[in-house]
Amino acid sequence: MTVYGTSRFTIVYEAVVGSVIGDLAIDDLTTRSGNCLSTTPPPNMYKCL
Repeated sequence: MTVYGTSRFTIVYEAVVGSVIGDLAIDDLTTRSGNCLSTTPPPNMYKCL
């Protein structure tokens, strides 16, 4: 996500609970100054089992 501007802002991560078999965790978040890297994952980075 690229954010432009000099004013303060807030980033919100929101999840909705559906059932007991849909646990969700968000770990190890990092924010950096500068341009974003490519948004396209390398081939075969994610594989369906």
